Amino acid sequence: ELPRVPSLKIVWLTPVLGFPDQPGKIAAIDTPGLLVIGTADHHYDSTLVEQLLEPGRLTPCIIDGGDHSLDIAGDVPGSVAALGTTLDAIRTFVER
Repeated sequence: ELPRVPSLKIVWLTPVLGFPDQPGKIAAIDTPGLLVIGTADHHYDSTLVEQLLEPGRLTPCIIDGGDHSLDIAGDVPGSVAALGTTLDAIRTFVER
Protein backbone atom coordinates (compact mmCIF):
# COMPACT_ATOMS: atom_id res chain seq x y z
CA GLU A 1 0.00 0.00 0.00
CA LEU A 2 1.31 3.41 -0.96
CA PRO A 3 1.19 6.46 1.30
CA ARG A 4 -1.06 9.32 0.22
CA VAL A 5 1.21 11.84 -1.46
CA PRO A 6 -0.57 14.49 -3.55
CA SER A 7 2.12 14.69 -6.23
CA LEU A 8 2.87 10.96 -6.41
CA LYS A 9 3.09 9.51 -9.92
CA ILE A 10 3.95 5.95 -10.85
CA VAL A 11 5.71 4.64 -13.94
CA TRP A 12 4.79 1.01 -14.56
CA LEU A 13 7.75 -0.04 -16.71
CA THR A 14 6.98 -3.41 -18.34
CA PRO A 15 4.82 -4.66 -15.46
CA VAL A 16 4.45 -8.40 -15.04
CA LEU A 17 0.78 -8.59 -15.99
CA GLY A 18 1.04 -12.38 -16.24
CA PHE A 19 1.16 -12.72 -12.45
CA PRO A 20 -2.42 -13.40 -11.31
CA ASP A 21 -2.66 -10.60 -8.73
CA GLN A 22 -0.58 -7.95 -10.56
CA PRO A 23 -3.35 -6.32 -12.69
CA GLY A 24 -5.60 -6.05 -9.63
CA LYS A 25 -2.85 -4.41 -7.61
CA ILE A 26 -2.18 -1.89 -10.37
CA ALA A 27 -5.89 -1.12 -10.72
CA ALA A 28 -6.27 -0.65 -6.96
CA ILE A 29 -3.73 2.18 -6.78
CA ASP A 30 -5.59 5.46 -7.06
CA THR A 31 -2.82 7.68 -8.41
CA PRO A 32 -1.81 8.76 -11.92
CA GLY A 33 0.42 6.29 -13.68
CA LEU A 34 2.23 5.69 -16.94
CA LEU A 35 1.96 2.16 -18.28
CA VAL A 36 4.91 1.24 -20.54
CA ILE A 37 4.76 -2.18 -22.16
CA GLY A 38 5.63 -3.81 -25.47
CA THR A 39 3.23 -5.83 -27.54
CA ALA A 40 5.78 -8.67 -27.86
CA ASP A 41 6.32 -8.84 -24.08
CA HIS A 42 5.26 -12.29 -22.91
CA HIS A 43 3.36 -10.54 -20.09
CA TYR A 44 1.42 -8.32 -22.51
CA ASP A 45 -2.31 -9.00 -22.68
CA SER A 46 -4.28 -6.50 -24.74
CA THR A 47 -7.50 -7.20 -22.81
CA LEU A 48 -5.81 -6.58 -19.45
CA VAL A 49 -4.13 -3.43 -20.76
CA GLU A 50 -7.46 -2.07 -22.03
CA GLN A 51 -9.09 -2.83 -18.66
CA LEU A 52 -6.28 -1.06 -16.78
CA LEU A 53 -6.48 2.00 -19.05
CA GLU A 54 -10.27 2.31 -18.89
CA PRO A 55 -10.63 4.24 -15.61
CA GLY A 56 -8.37 6.94 -17.07
CA ARG A 57 -5.72 7.01 -14.32
CA LEU A 58 -3.08 5.37 -16.51
CA THR A 59 -1.44 6.92 -19.55
CA PRO A 60 -0.39 4.34 -22.13
CA CYS A 61 2.98 4.01 -23.81
CA ILE A 62 2.62 0.85 -25.89
CA ILE A 63 5.71 -0.14 -27.86
CA ASP A 64 4.63 -2.06 -30.96
CA GLY A 65 6.78 -5.19 -31.23
CA GLY A 66 8.68 -4.43 -28.02
CA ASP A 67 9.58 -7.34 -25.77
CA HIS A 68 9.93 -7.26 -21.97
CA SER A 69 13.10 -5.17 -22.37
CA LEU A 70 11.29 -3.00 -24.94
CA ASP A 71 13.70 -4.27 -27.60
CA ILE A 72 12.30 -5.03 -31.03
CA ALA A 73 13.76 -8.32 -32.30
CA GLY A 74 16.04 -7.89 -35.30
CA ASP A 75 15.43 -4.14 -35.50
CA VAL A 76 18.22 -2.09 -33.92
CA PRO A 77 16.94 1.28 -35.21
CA GLY A 78 13.42 0.37 -34.06
CA SER A 79 14.73 -0.59 -30.61
CA VAL A 80 16.60 2.70 -30.29
CA ALA A 81 13.46 4.57 -31.40
CA ALA A 82 11.42 2.62 -28.82
CA LEU A 83 13.84 3.77 -26.12
CA GLY A 84 13.40 7.37 -27.28
CA THR A 85 9.61 6.99 -27.29
CA THR A 86 9.71 5.57 -23.77
CA LEU A 87 11.95 8.35 -22.45
CA ASP A 88 9.78 11.02 -24.09
CA ALA A 89 6.64 9.48 -22.58
CA ILE A 90 8.21 9.37 -19.10
CA ARG A 91 9.45 12.97 -19.36
CA THR A 92 6.06 14.23 -20.54
CA PHE A 93 4.23 12.26 -17.85
CA VAL A 94 6.48 13.44 -15.01
CA GLU A 95 6.46 17.07 -16.10
CA ARG A 96 2.68 17.46 -16.33
